[in-house]
Amino acid sequence: PAEGCQGTNQCGSGIWIQSRTQFVTASENDIDKVGYTGITFMGLRHLITRNVVKRALWTLNDGGGIYAYGNYSQGTSLTWNIVSETRGNMDGAVSSTRLDVCLYFDDWCNAAYVAYNTFFNCHRSIFIHDSRDMIVENNLFFNSSVIQVWIFEQNSSPGTYLMTKNNTIRNNVFYNGQKGQELVREDTDFDRTDLFAQYDSNLLCSPYESGPY
Repeated sequence: PAEGCQGTNQCGSGIWIQSRTQFVTASENDIDKVGYTGITFMGLRHLITRNVVKRALWTLNDGGGIYAYGNYSQGTSLTWNIVSETRGNMDGAVSSTRLDVCLYFDDWCNAAYVAYNTFFNCHRSIFIHDSRDMIVENNLFFNSSVIQVWIFEQNSSPGTYLMTKNNTIRNNVFYNGQKGQELVREDTDFDRTDLFAQYDSNLLCSPYESGPY
């Protein structure tokens, strides 16, 4: 229903939870073919659970099936969601970079809990951008065409509270469905990535590559 609207990003999203909200629950929604994000949330301690989001970003680029923004986005739980087939429409885009993601934490989000979700057939499965203290566990990441997990520090600087750090990624399954896909990538515009994340007990499967991973 939001595919053809014009104007702000809110107009093109299936569900939009504003920054001054707390304890909102978005549950059991079926969102298909929207112009921008399937679900965008900001604010404190929401519950995003048991939603199906398919074919988001049908008319815009740089967003996610589920998307969060800002340092006021804290403590949200995302559980048992299925997100797939984000598109990333490049028509008229300023940048040449296609950036459609199943789950996208943008610019200083913190302390989200991500568990028991399935993410597949996106450009990237999860993007942690300038964000910290995430727990990502017991999820399935499958067949995203570029990267399953991407962590990127771009706007932070070492020694500030904005620094990308203390993310925990454990007990997940990462499966590359085609040759040339990356499982995990860490990038920075600064000088170090060693504090970005701890990885523990993940299953990495890339059957079309000879390894090591």
